[in-house]
Amino acid sequence: MKRLYQEKGFQRINELAVGSVVLPTITSKNESTDFKAVSLEERALSETKWIPWQNRSIFSDQNYDIYHEEIKVGSISFNLVEEASGKNLILKQLQLVEQKNYPLITAILLTLKEQENLDTIKFTNFDKATPEYTELEKIGITLQLTQLQLAKKI
Repeated sequence: MKRLYQEKGFQRINELAVGSVVLPTITSKNESTDFKAVSLEERALSETKWIPWQNRSIFSDQNYDIYHEEIKVGSISFNLVEEASGKNLILKQLQLVEQKNYPLITAILLTLKEQENLDTIKFTNFDKATPEYTELEKIGITLQLTQLQLAKKI
């Protein structure tokens, strides 16, 4: 199937992952991570053109800037959904502004765990090439599927 798209002039943009992360049970109380709500307009300004349409902030119920020790370190978008298994958090976007902040992802997710009272975070259409995804892999990802995002100049 991939070859067919390539023959028709499509080029691969990225590979997107769908899966979940079971968060560690040990929390680090010396980490000070907070979330401050942002408007859709503010959040949309930081989105790149290759964020899948399903993950755009306009489709997220919760859009926040992330602060670590009162300094803005990134942004996050997610939905809280009620399913038969209980409440689930679906991570749509997680972007950190500087490389030095990537190790904070565990603390960020543990803050969400505590705030929303959940153990697992699901993610959809998450770009596998990002450093944020690499940090999620370190925590331990259960990968459900991957898909390619393709583009063609017309």
